[in-house]
Amino acid sequence: MHKTHVIKPNFVTKNSILEKNANLSPARHNYVQTNSNVDYLVNLIEESKASINVRNNKGRYSYVEIGDINTNTGGIDYKEVRSIDISSSSVSKLKKDDILISTVRTYLGGIGYVNKELQNLVATKALIVLRKTKKDFSRFYLFGVLRSRFFIEQVNLILNASVYPRMEKDNFSELKIPFPTKNNSPEPKKIENLVSLITQNILDKEERIKLKNQRIDEQIEKELKENQKVGTFEFRLPRITDIKGETRIDSGLYKIQYKKEDFLISNYKGGYQNIFELGFDISRGQNLQITNIGLSLYSEENRNNFYTLVLSKYFGNRIYERVSFLGSARKLKTIQKGDIIFSCRGEMGRSIIFPDQPKKMITNIDNVHISSKTRQLYEKIFLFVFLGYLKKVKILDSIACTGSGAPSFTQYQFEKLKIPNFIEAKQKEIVKEYYNPIEKSSNLNFENYLEKEKARNAEAGIFQLNMELFSLREKLEDLVDKIVKEENIEIEFN
Repeated sequence: MHKTHVIKPNFVTKNSILEKNANLSPARHNYVQTNSNVDYLVNLIEESKASINVRNNKGRYSYVEIGDINTNTGGIDYKEVRSIDISSSSVSKLKKDDILISTVRTYLGGIGYVNKELQNLVATKALIVLRKTKKDFSRFYLFGVLRSRFFIEQVNLILNASVYPRMEKDNFSELKIPFPTKNNSPEPKKIENLVSLITQNILDKEERIKLKNQRIDEQIEKELKENQKVGTFEFRLPRITDIKGETRIDSGLYKIQYKKEDFLISNYKGGYQNIFELGFDISRGQNLQITNIGLSLYSEENRNNFYTLVLSKYFGNRIYERVSFLGSARKLKTIQKGDIIFSCRGEMGRSIIFPDQPKKMITNIDNVHISSKTRQLYEKIFLFVFLGYLKKVKILDSIACTGSGAPSFTQYQFEKLKIPNFIEAKQKEIVKEYYNPIEKSSNLNFENYLEKEKARNAEAGIFQLNMELFSLREKLEDLVDKIVKEENIEIEFN
């Protein structure tokens, strides 16, 4: 059941209507449930006004925009850009441990935590920068609450009341932050600490996923470059015979970037094969049209006997970030253990894999299942991570771009993918970054939780970290919900 803290009153008073400028809209009279120990955001933390003019201070900057915040975890992607490529002359200066709140994507979870100390770290002015705390509390606790459904619901009530829905500093006097009470625990500070630790674990897991993805791509590139046949890459413009052979006149396959990357694979000492030569099959995902599956019910919440639906718009870099659910009376095509789900349209080239058997999970017809009954699991995972590498170096884009509209992948495009024949040991070494299931930490307590979890995060594979992010986010939501409702909280870490 979807947890909500929005209270919809059965009646409103005359004074309440007048206080809302005589607005009779029902939504304007809703409010959020709070506990007996709340404070206002404006009393807890100060906004930083530090800024720099990048036109007068030319150079390279680590620049953060709204879209660089992961709306599922609050982690941030930091990209290095030239000052001339920053659209606004004035940007905010950032420091490690700053909290960023998007002025326009707050309701989507555009709230991030700066977890790195970088040179020339700046952000767009569309992000509010929160820095200095005014009271004694954990800033990770505050960040955990800011990313909760409770806080987002408050934001929605405020933004829905605005002509132009934009979060402003002035709104901080309206936004409430709940803190634990003795109804939650005889020692409320321990609950605050628990929320803080879980929040830090979420951020660390996301950072580890980024690092492991980077290592996968680096290992693949290193193996290709260090094991080339005799010969060097030379670029030449396409000839008529090349164009006739490809039966394409668009430039995707003739650009220097594609040619260089394709040469690395074609010239690999171990040779290469395409997906079909390796023994993989391609089949479409489930057709979800009503003419195919009949009347169905979509839901954001899980219900008995519903299918779990994973769509390409939920895919990240070798992970998926959320799911939805579908109720259907018909038996639908489910994802099997080892299936690679590859997006052929829209988010073209993104993919995920399921090394463990998912429970009653489906995808739609925009994606394909890449599967094999003969290949071992590590070989399936290697193909999956290599497809991610091909996307990173733009090979998928070049092959997909046919010049006939939106890019897509069909049998023709899959046949053109070259998969290098890395030896078994190298494949397994690379695969370990993605799939390395290890036991959960034991004997955890307040003193050792973060240290043990960070050490374990460094060892676990991307897939396991991805699955644990789902459970930790759910745990965090449950804790904030109980804090707001002043329900008893059992302190446990496993």
